Amino acid sequence: LLKKQLSRIAEIDAKSPFDLSGSVRFKIAKTLRKCEAVEADFEKVRGELIRSKGVPDDKGNVNIDPKSAAFPEFVAAIDEILAGEAEGVPDITFTETDLKLDKNSIPIDVLNGLIAADVMKE
Repeated sequence: LLKKQLSRIAEIDAKSPFDLSGSVRFKIAKTLRKCEAVEADFEKVRGELIRSKGVPDDKGNVNIDPKSAAFPEFVAAIDEILAGEAEGVPDITFTETDLKLDKNSIPIDVLNGLIAADVMKE
């Protein structure tokens, strides 16, 4: 969720620059990079779990049948990963002042997403 909202800010900013300080821009860029790294690590581990617990089909693609005995183990492993903290993603916050909401037209759905990600503070 955080990556999605920060990506939207960066995407909109690239087309029509917001009035943001250098430190806020840096915080967004650094956090996006770290979110992408954590996401890549998760996908790598998910693939490894599928290969270790799955069965190849006739084309060589490895899958885990939801009806197989391995599927609950796979789901439990994914749940364990998702329940843990995303190591490497900084604990960040933004305020209305940081984002200069009096000047910048950041979409409400992005702001709501930042609130849901618990990084938007008053």
